[in-house]
Amino acid sequence: MAGDQGSDRDVYADVVAVEFADIADASEIMQFHAYWRSIAKADALPARRDMDPVDIPTIIPWMFLIDVLRADDTLDFRFRLIGTRNGDLVGQDATGKRVHDAFPEATANLMSRSYAEVVAEGRPLCWRASVPDTDRAHIECYRALFPFAADGRTVDIIAGLLMPVDNIRR
Repeated sequence: MAGDQGSDRDVYADVVAVEFADIADASEIMQFHAYWRSIAKADALPARRDMDPVDIPTIIPWMFLIDVLRADDTLDFRFRLIGTRNGDLVGQDATGKRVHDAFPEATANLMSRSYAEVVAEGRPLCWRASVPDTDRAHIECYRALFPFAADGRTVDIIAGLLMPVDNIRR
């Protein structure tokens, strides 16, 4: 059985794509968006080696890194790193696990589709969603994904941020 456990409560709800312009400029998501753009090459994606955690210390706790795994014509995704605030928010540290081994099937499928979309488009994307929570049914969050490519073109790592909407500074 894929995922640890499953229930309707485990599924992201009300997932809607949003533009980065709709998020407050002072938020960690927009700070990382500006940082990502600053390390990107003129006509190429930044590589993971271009990102220096020293430059983004307040963002790291909210961040997660995903390895893009390719086999034949299929994609899979494995968590390389989970920031402490991110792990607290989702209730686990999934570092080293593949998406379908870390989350219930419906959530893993939704996550995999969004990761595949970032790989295919090669640009940052953002969603607003209700994320399951242990203390209440859901927490409204922004989920932003940023592609990285060692060769500047082929996405091999995705940096993500998952933040409660009420944590976003105005």
